[in-house]
Amino acid sequence: MRLLTIIILGLSLSISSGNAEAAKKKKKNAPASSTGFEHRAEVQSFIKEMAALGLNSRELNQRFAQHRPNTEVIRLMDAPVLRPAKWYEYYPRFLQADRINAGHNYLKNHQSIFKRAQEVYKVSPSLIAAIIGVETFYGRVTGSNEVFNALATLCFDYPRRSQYFCSELKEYLLHTQADGAIYKKAKGSFAGAMGLPQFMPSSIKNFAVDFDADGHVDLWNSHADIIASVANYFAGHGWEENGIVMLPVQVHHPDTLKLIQNQMSERQAVSKWLEAGVSGEGLDKIPALESAGLIVLEDPPGESEAVNHKYYLAFNNFYVITRYNRSRLYASAVWSLALELSK
Repeated sequence: MRLLTIIILGLSLSISSGNAEAAKKKKKNAPASSTGFEHRAEVQSFIKEMAALGLNSRELNQRFAQHRPNTEVIRLMDAPVLRPAKWYEYYPRFLQADRINAGHNYLKNHQSIFKRAQEVYKVSPSLIAAIIGVETFYGRVTGSNEVFNALATLCFDYPRRSQYFCSELKEYLLHTQADGAIYKKAKGSFAGAMGLPQFMPSSIKNFAVDFDADGHVDLWNSHADIIASVANYFAGHGWEENGIVMLPVQVHHPDTLKLIQNQMSERQAVSKWLEAGVSGEGLDKIPALESAGLIVLEDPPGESEAVNHKYYLAFNNFYVITRYNRSRLYASAVWSLALELSK
């Protein structure tokens, strides 16, 4: 897509003088939902930094003056995870018939673009389509949060990851300056991801492609740009054409399972897995030194009410998918949908 920290929204007026310093620190880190951005010292410092990069400081001040921190964005970032999802709970929504059918239609409707992108980037059309299907259901759900507001909120009022989101806000503003007609009023996810592929601003900078050569990168309306940008993202992160993604295996030695933490192991050579009692069809044909990790995907409980576990070796291409979202469930769902779309 992994944990979350509670942001304290208010402080009791009855805090003792002995705790005053701690209270002051908490208040500084709390979202200032009732006031705007423009008069805050850290915002003015940010504006000066952006002005040094060529942006108009007056326009930036006007823009910040039009916005207030969005407490709903903070709430969504800090929504508690009661327990990690299991595979059988996670994947069904991504493999429903309507999403698979929509994926087949998307592949058919843009067949020539997919073919050209595959020739250039060596990434399969079914994987590209699966990413777009999982991220936004082929454009049905691209987000309703104003990107500038979301990124500004997370930059200045979410201390835990402020450095990352301030960097993304900078990239967004620079990209807006270069292609403002498309991005200035863009809406996206509560974390600032945009378009059908849900690219963050840094990904737009590093991987987005003007594949229709119209002088703009449009990740909402240009399917040439959308498809090629996803392909370039995977190529840029080391996707291996025709490489194995994941392989079902059997684990014969109980001690091998001790290598798994949070349903994934560290990667090691295939030869090491063979020595550890892992077997699977075709595993003996994979180069002994190729690296793979052991992952668990849970099937629904049977009559015994015990969850059934299936094991897979995950190879380089699996971990390339996790560069989009660092989750074994996400990568497995994307690949499962890709397999359906390749039929």
